Order: sequence, then C-alpha cells, then structure tokens
Amino acid sequence: MAIGIIKSIEACSITVNNLQNTVDYTLTKGQDVSNCVPFASWRCTTSANLNPNSFLFTVSMESGPAAVRVQRTASLETYYVYVYVVEFEPTKVKVQQGTWSIGNGASTDTVTLGDSVTQNRTVLQTYYRFNDSNNIPRDQMVASRLLSSTQIEMSRWQTASTVCTGNYYVFEALNSEWTVTHYDTGDSTSNWLNVTIPSVTTSRTFVIGSTRTNNTTTAIEESTFYIRLDTSTNVEIFRWTNSGDNSRHFFQVIEAPDDSIFVQHRIVLADVNTATTTWTLPTPVDVNTSIAYNPNMLPYSSTDGSQWCLGIYRHYLASAGTQLKMERYLPSPPDYQCYMVGAVIEFTGTEFFCEGTVRVNGTLTSGVEVNLFRREDDMLVGTDTTIAGGVFAIPSRFHGERHYLVAMSTSSGINSAIIDWLLAPAS
Repeated sequence: MAIGIIKSIEACSITVNNLQNTVDYTLTKGQDVSNCVPFASWRCTTSANLNPNSFLFTVSMESGPAAVRVQRTASLETYYVYVYVVEFEPTKVKVQQGTWSIGNGASTDTVTLGDSVTQNRTVLQTYYRFNDSNNIPRDQMVASRLLSSTQIEMSRWQTASTVCTGNYYVFEALNSEWTVTHYDTGDSTSNWLNVTIPSVTTSRTFVIGSTRTNNTTTAIEESTFYIRLDTSTNVEIFRWTNSGDNSRHFFQVIEAPDDSIFVQHRIVLADVNTATTTWTLPTPVDVNTSIAYNPNMLPYSSTDGSQWCLGIYRHYLASAGTQLKMERYLPSPPDYQCYMVGAVIEFTGTEFFCEGTVRVNGTLTSGVEVNLFRREDDMLVGTDTTIAGGVFAIPSRFHGERHYLVAMSTSSGINSAIIDWLLAPAS
C-alpha cells in the first residue's frame, strides 16, 4: 500500500510585473527543496509584446532560504503565476533536479542523471525559458522525454539560432507508489490524435506530456495542443487548426495502485466571452494535500485565436478545495474560444482503515457488503465484502473525521446494522 507519498504542499501565487524577469517566493513549511517538484501555470495580463522571451518561464527550487523561483528572459508585461510545490517523502519518492540548455545552432540536449532510475516508475517534468522574441513555434516549442534509465532528452524540431534554457525534475517511485508508461506518438500531421493505452483507473491516473512542431507560423491555433486522459483506455491530443505541419508528442501515463492519489479530470470549452472557468469539484479536496495541474508541461490550451495570450492559462484550487479555477487573458472586446484542460490531484496517503468483523445471528459471516460513509455529507467513502471469518477492511482518506458504517442485510426480515460516529485517527 502506497502510504504518505508527500510531506507537504505549498500553493504559491506569484505576480511577475512588467519590470521583472525573476521573482522568488520564499517557502514557509520547512521544505527540503532537493526533494520538491513544482507544478506551475501562468497567464498574461495584456496582449501587447507577447513574445516567448516574456511568456516562457523556468521554475526552479532554490535554497538559502528555501524558495521557488520563476524566471523569464525579458521583462515585458505582467504575468500571474501559480506554483504548487510538492515535497515528496524521500523514502517513497526520489527526486533528481537539474538544468539543461538547447544552444544556438542545436536542436537537442541530453542530460545524464546522477543516479539511474527504473523507467516504469519514473516521471519527468520540465520548464524552460527562451532567449529571443522570435515567435516561431518550431524554434521555441520543446518536447521532453525519459530517454533511458540514465538519460533525459529535450528536443525542438530543428537547429535554430536561439537558446532554450530549462529545469528538469525526475521523480521516481521507490516502491510501488505508482507505475509509469512512456509514449512517443512519432511524427504526425494530424490535429487530432487518439492513443489507445492499457485500461487504467482514471481516478488514480494522471498524464504529463509535451510537444515539438515544425510549424513556422506565429498562430497558436496551429501549434499548441491540449493533452488529456479522455477515457480509461484513451489519451486525446488536439489542436484547433490543422495546418499540415508535423508535430510529435511525448507523454507519460502515471497510475497509482490504490487511492493514495485521487485525481479529478476536467476539460472545458471557454467561449468567446469566458476568461475564467470555475468548476465545482464533484468531491472536495484538502488544499493542504492537493494540487491543480495541466497535463501539458507548459500551460497551453487549444484555441481558435492566433494570439498566444489567448491560449496561455493558469489554474488553481479555490473556495477551500471545493473549486478548480482555470483562467486566461481576454482582449476587449472579448473574442475567440479555447479548450482548457485541468486536473486536481489529491495525495491522500491512504493510511487508515475501518476494519472489523460481521456476525449474522452470532456467526461470523462472509459475503456481507459493508459500506463506509463520511458523516459530514453522507458521501460513500468505500465498500468491502466480508471474507472468511466475517472480516472487512475499508480505507478512508478523511483523517480525523467522523464516519458511519452500514453492514447490509443478506436476507429479508433481518435489519442492516449501522454503527455511527466512528472517528478516524488524525495522524
């Protein structure tokens, strides 16, 4: 059982104004930054001077004091950045961090890791900044992948006289906390790809991906894709307009074996008048153990407008963990639609179980359905069926909260048994 994957999560709301290219956010939870991974998204505030040297950010972990740093090359226009810093439990998840650079005249950079990893347990996340105002996707869009057990690779479509400089985060499950399958779509001119994957449990699975393209227009509608877990057996990758150019996508499917992570997925079509989309979560989450994230390594959407400001968006949890907000900049008058994709991951750390036995007419009985409910809102937390000896065990992620238990009658004329006011340990 994967227990206690994380030590802390800190939500960092950062404003980078039009005079700044680097901003540090000092962390407050005593984090060991060497075992932290940031999940970041951002949006702009105007459509002026919207160049990749302003809208592409590196996100790095800094020490002395512990901080997360967002950095771009230029300092044009104000951006609102949201970073979730996830500190993993080092006995469960090992993090390796570093920097990379695709230089002038180069198309790739390969980094050799300090320690080898097990590929089917390892996830890669990258961020980068761009040194030029050249808004050609072929030069500025970088795809990242775990190349082997010892190397990662960052690549753009071809050589260019510009530089991409970035950060990487490799985080590896040391036990059975999750499994990872890595995919490469190969080159494709399609604007809509559906990749069949082995069946997963969607509430325990998340996706991270990236794209490179040979597109040379400045229109975001032709070059940026959303990526999402569409169904339990399909990953969907989509851009708004098919210009006939080639793109290639690398993505990772990460699945936990139990409910130690709980994922809620969302796709929304933001109409021409919508800057902020608010989704009331079907299941509220604990903001101290949860993040909002974009399955795309960078905060791109699929938009029908050509301007890049229309398709860059940030997402964050709001209203005490009951809502996911996804927001972008819209010009005045507003125009253009986009598809925004977001997900919420709650690192629940399944640690506590409601366990017991069931007797029918004094006899320990197997085959009895037992349901556990959260008392606050009557939400079904979990269910189990008794085995030999009448034994059941149901995990709960609502630590320190009251529950009630219902053992369902197996025949008519016998009442179901209800045990009320059960309290899960707080720690």
